[in-house]
Amino acid sequence: MTKGSINISAPDGSIDLRSLADWFRADETIRGRVSLVEEPIRAGHMGGVVAEIAISVGGSGVASTLARYFFIWLGKHGDRHTARLTLKDENGRQASLDVNGIRDSEALMRKVFEFFADGE
Repeated sequence: MTKGSINISAPDGSIDLRSLADWFRADETIRGRVSLVEEPIRAGHMGGVVAEIAISVGGSGVASTLARYFFIWLGKHGDRHTARLTLKDENGRQASLDVNGIRDSEALMRKVFEFFADGE
């Protein structure tokens, strides 16, 4: 049962979203929950640009695993990446968290866990 979603975008383009999505798909818990959201194809371009990664979550457990994997990936790819995590629950509640590198990863993971735990 889907409780909500976490969408990850890279407003400054510093994250290769396709690579990050592949990283998530390597985990059995997350694999089938990951999809890429593309911008509409622009005139003169061969294909769409990935705008964000959308991951459906069943509750705080999957959300916490996802957040942990996200910060592991950031640690392996340098700490200068910025991203926005948009959390949405099944009741329409929404929150955005800005991530600037791996600083405060524990605090951000706790916020993700608490957001989805509140809806249970």
